[in-house]
Amino acid sequence: MAWPVATSAVFPGRPAPDEATRSRRIDAVHVHGTVATATMTLRYGADTFTDVFLLVDAGGAGWRIANKAYHRHR
Repeated sequence: MAWPVATSAVFPGRPAPDEATRSRRIDAVHVHGTVATATMTLRYGADTFTDVFLLVDAGGAGWRIANKAYHRHR
């Protein structure tokens, strides 16, 4: 399922007010034909998250996020 950014209540179409305090790093991308995984680190205030994305190749529409899981480091 894809959510149009402009019409989703979850994504208001603009960065969060505290976006400047966050940092992100892409750690790894592994492509396996029409699927891929991407791992990234998000630092947000005192918290650090490892996010793992499952991506699917949607043909002419590009890559899409199919699922996401995360771990909050304590």
